[in-house]
Amino acid sequence: MTLSHLGLQKTTLLDYPGKVAAVLFTPGCNLRCPYCHNPDLVQKIDISTLVPMEEIRAF
Repeated sequence: MTLSHLGLQKTTLLDYPGKVAAVLFTPGCNLRCPYCHNPDLVQKIDISTLVPMEEIRAF
């Protein structure tokens, strides 16, 4: 898994149509949807790659 799949995307124009938004990618989804664009989030996560909660709150 690459670090780009976990963390905070501070600006997105795609995920909330018509609005500027931020996206927080969190690990551990158990749905396993066949169309998911982040299937690596289902796998075991190395917690050292997670964005610290303090950084998220500060943003």
